[in-house]
Amino acid sequence: MKEKGKKLTFRGGVLFSLVPVVIYVFFCVILFIGFKAFNMEALAVGGFLALLIGGLSGGFVWMANSMGIHGGLFVAFTFLATCIVSTATGSFIGTMFIAFPIFTPQV
Repeated sequence: MKEKGKKLTFRGGVLFSLVPVVIYVFFCVILFIGFKAFNMEALAVGGFLALLIGGLSGGFVWMANSMGIHGGLFVAFTFLATCIVSTATGSFIGTMFIAFPIFTPQV
């Protein structure tokens, strides 16, 4: 069912939703102009980093809220989501920097 009167809002405003695009363009400029590297794998890494910085973990929180996951089940969901993020980044440090600010409850 579609709810009337609800608008799509972004945390930080509409311009904040462009952060992944800006990061990707910056990464491309650095690779092409700065390092003169024309490598598709490096561009894919830049796109992946832009998606991670732009709120991949925030998407997990949205998904849990939309599915009605609360309480102890949210803890299990958080564990699985951080496992996915950890596998994607390949780094425990990257996972901590991505997941802690998103999944830690704001009191």
